[in-house]
This record gives sequence, C-alpha cells and structure tokens, in this order.
Amino acid sequence: MISTLIKYIFLILCSFYFYAKLLNLKLSKKILLIDIFISIILSITIYIINQYAPYLVVSTIIFGIIITVYFIYNISFNIIIFTSILSFGFSYFTFFISTILLAPFAFILVLNNQDGELSYLFTHTLLGIVQLLITKSIFRIKRLKNGMPFLYNKTFNTISIFFSAIIIIPTTFYNVYKDNNSIFIALILLTGIYGFILYIWWKNQLTKNYNDKLKSKEIQELHNEIERLKKDNENLSKIVHKDNKLIPAMVMSVKELLTSFSSYDNINECTDIAKQLLGTLNTLSNERAGILNLHEKQIETIPSSGIYRIDTLIKYMKQKAFNHNINFSFTLNSNIKFLTQNIINEDDLCTILADLIENAIIATKEQNTKQVLLNIDIEHNHYCIHLLDSGIPFESTTILNLGIIRTTTHSSTGGSGIGLMNTFELLKKYNASFVITESPDTTIFTKTISIYFDNLNQFKVISNRPEIVILSTQRNDIIIEKAQNKIGLSL
Repeated sequence: MISTLIKYIFLILCSFYFYAKLLNLKLSKKILLIDIFISIILSITIYIINQYAPYLVVSTIIFGIIITVYFIYNISFNIIIFTSILSFGFSYFTFFISTILLAPFAFILVLNNQDGELSYLFTHTLLGIVQLLITKSIFRIKRLKNGMPFLYNKTFNTISIFFSAIIIIPTTFYNVYKDNNSIFIALILLTGIYGFILYIWWKNQLTKNYNDKLKSKEIQELHNEIERLKKDNENLSKIVHKDNKLIPAMVMSVKELLTSFSSYDNINECTDIAKQLLGTLNTLSNERAGILNLHEKQIETIPSSGIYRIDTLIKYMKQKAFNHNINFSFTLNSNIKFLTQNIINEDDLCTILADLIENAIIATKEQNTKQVLLNIDIEHNHYCIHLLDSGIPFESTTILNLGIIRTTTHSSTGGSGIGLMNTFELLKKYNASFVITESPDTTIFTKTISIYFDNLNQFKVISNRPEIVILSTQRNDIIIEKAQNKIGLSL
C-alpha cells in the first residue's frame, strides 16, 4: 500500500511541477507546500478508487490537478485543462524513463530481499526521486527554460484534443491491464512512441512560436517605420511650405545686393548685408543637409534578385540595419531564380537569409564599427551565401553547440539562438555546408558566415584562436582550419 502511495505522490507532484514550468509560472514555497499536501490527499483517494474502479484512476488524477491549479493560478480554463493533461503526460513519461533506468537495480533488489514490501517501498521511493530529478533537469535545458509559451494560444483547441486523447487512453489502459503481460508490454511501447511524438510536436511548436514572434516583431517595426516616415514627410512639408516664402525673398535680397555692389556705393554697408545673407543661407543649408543625407541613404538602391519576396526581405533588413546606424550592403553575382527553382525552395531561402542577417545586425549594433555585407555568389560551381559583419566573434561554447542546442553569444542584446538552430536544420535538409571564417584584425569585418550548397553537409571553422582550434577534440563533426588573410573562402 505505502509503496503504491509513494508512486502516486511523486507522479502527481511532478505533474504540478510540469504545469508551473510549462506555463512559466512562479513556483513559490507556499504553492509547493500546497502541491505536496494535495499530492498526498489525492494519492490516498486514488488508492481507494483503484480497489474498485481502476479505469477511473487516471481521470481522477487529472481532475484533481485541474481543480488544484484552477484555484492556485488565475488562467483561462481551456488552458488549464489541456496543460494539466499535458503535464500529467510528461510526468508519466518521466516515470516511464525512471522505471527503465532503475529496472536492473529493482530486479536485483527484489530478488535478493526476502521482505518484498520493504523492497518495493525502497524501489518506489528511489524511483520517485529519480523521476523528480529528471523532471527538474528537463527545465535546465535552454530551449525549455521558459516553458511552452504557445500553450497560451487560444487557437490551440484541435491539437489539444488530440494530445489529450493520446495521453489519457494509453495511461488508463495501462492502469487497468497492468497484470496482463502482453497488453502491459504493448502499452509501454505505446508510451515510448507517444513520448517521441510529443517531443517532435513540442520542437515544431517552439519553432513555429519563434517564427510567429519574429513576424509580429517585424510588423511592429514596419509600423514604427511608417510612423517615422510620416513624421519625416510632415517635417519636409513644413520645410517646403517655409521655402515657398523664404526662397523668393532670398532671391530678391541677392538681386538688391548685386545692384548695390554694381554702383560701388556704401561698400561697407553692402559687405555687412552680404555677411548676414550668407549666414542665413548657411543656416538654411545646414537645416536641409541632414534631412537630405538621411533620405539619400534610405533610397540607396540594392541589386534586384528578380524574386519579389527576397528583394522585399533585403530592403526591409537594410532599413532595419539603417535604424541601428549599420551600413548594410548587398552584392549579387548569381542567378537567384535558378537557385530557388533547382536547389532550395524560396521559403527556406528567405528563412535562412532573414535569420543570418538578423543575427548579423544583433552582433553589430553595439559595436563602434557597424558594417554588414551580404553576398550571393557561385564558387567552384556551387551556389554560396556569404554574410560578413563587424560584430564580436562567436564564443567557443556557442560554436561547440551550434546545430545541437539553441545557443547565442548575444542573449543580452536580443539573441535567442533559435535562428541558427533553424539554419542548421535547413542546411541538413539540403545537404549544404556551414562555414565560419574569422577575419584578420586588419579588415573592417570580424567574421564571415558562409553557406555552400555543395552536397557535403560540412561544419567548418576557420580561426587562429586557440580556444577554437581545440574544439575538434570535443566535437567530431567540426573541421578546424587556420585563418588566412582573406575574407570568404570555399570548401
């Protein structure tokens, strides 16, 4: 009896912990004590129900979790229901993993111990502790440290019903048919498959949520840019209105001054008038110079790729760089239409370009030298993308984790790491190579990120820094080369 209660206590307690972490809620000591108390009470209730109606055990646990969190947290009831079920599913999956990890130890303990109940008591206690440790360690992963914010999305109902069903049904049957070996094994396999599906779904939702936030951020920045342009237009209108009156008056003053000089009378008086007129002209010129220079930079043309979406994206990124006083340039030496029709689809190319340029802007905006250069070219018969910037170099730990977990050198200035994670996934899809080239100190660019569509799927770093050179001993798929005195290179 006690061993079964301990199992349920840890299962429910981990469910409460998952709930708080998935929604990124504060877990105070008071709430933790309430969770522990409810877990004990609910476990006793479930133990009694299990004696008479085992098929109601899972539903009772989930119902108890829902009622508890409803009174603790002020959240929409739809979100509470699905998150409670999802939390129970995650808790059950960690219980499943803990069982697999401790299975050999539990078998030996039960086999060598005459007191079966004592062995089960110790085993379930250890199992619960391991489950709790696994649960806590999950949220130490950077990608999960903020939980699953997309769960707050109200348009999540259909997928919620699906995942709720695949959580409740297997766990209910598992509890009812645990004495039937065939069904028991089938349900364990089903739990493993479900866990894998849940992982893929979670990963896709995080990526989708990131892309949605990025689009929302871009829309807001475009709105801000429209407002700025309206303000500039209003200022220009005021200047034009003012000039319509000032310029004729200045023309008249110049004519009168020239007439006065031609008569050679009152030279000193004419000189004073000329100085006043020159001062006025200089003031007017200076007022307009800043505005004209601003608009000249904004209308600076960039090469056209012939693809509207890509041209719009690059123009937008150029404007975004301009807002941070970054000099953004784009050179095109290849046919992008052929690239999108034969090598990589347009959507994926736009995603890669947006992520690379965004990262370059984040890396550069706090630097003294602010330069970003995008180049799309063909080298050794392979299409390639080069993104050069004057930002700080990558940290060695960032390079070590690229493509494995979300990592960034610029978390304090807006970097999240998911952009490069997306890029690596797309490069794997197209079997393309990723190259980081650290530039010599004599150039304005500090590094170059290159993508080669060469069917090699390599990850290469060109650097002279000792901490980078040793990375090849820590990660087998990184190729390390010594940097040369040039920008850009080919594989």
